[in-house]
Amino acid sequence: MSDNLYKQYYAQKSAAVNQRGIDFYLTYEQWITWWGDDIVHRGKGKDKLCMCRYNDIGPYALWNIYKDTGSNNVRDAQRGRPSSKKGKPRSEETKRKIAEANLGKTFSEEHKRKLREARKGLTYSEERKRKMSEARKGIPRSEETIRKMLKPCSIEGVVYPSVILAAEAYSVHRSTIGNWIKSDQRQHCYFVH
Repeated sequence: MSDNLYKQYYAQKSAAVNQRGIDFYLTYEQWITWWGDDIVHRGKGKDKLCMCRYNDIGPYALWNIYKDTGSNNVRDAQRGRPSSKKGKPRSEETKRKIAEANLGKTFSEEHKRKLREARKGLTYSEERKRKMSEARKGIPRSEETIRKMLKPCSIEGVVYPSVILAAEAYSVHRSTIGNWIKSDQRQHCYFVH
């Protein structure tokens, strides 16, 4: 790359930093020397290198900068800072807009697989399980859900009068029985009609 292009990058960085109200104490010569051979890897994007400040505070100066990827820079800058949205309740209008935007969206099979993989092996503490149970108490179930829970099923040749009783026999949650039936995770596992 030409020296003129690097000077343009330097000018853009200096202007952007100053626009954010942060001091930039590097001359062009210091900046180009500091980048060295890594300059070809700098740029915008999560995997490109960028100029980072320690703890994301202070000026851009030789004693206060290091190189890292864009994604690491964002992560480090946000570490220890509370989210600006955390704890703020959403208005009814915002909730409605979010619901409308998500209406009809479906996940691709690959996305579903990635979600499953991310949750594999995830365990909840007893306290978390208790809290989840408390949160669900008193929520009325649909007729369809009740019908499924009371529907007889057969697992490996044994017929159970309901999914609930099958779940108790296998010491698993009733939704696990439903998942076995839906996904054929176990042979000869189905609802009895």
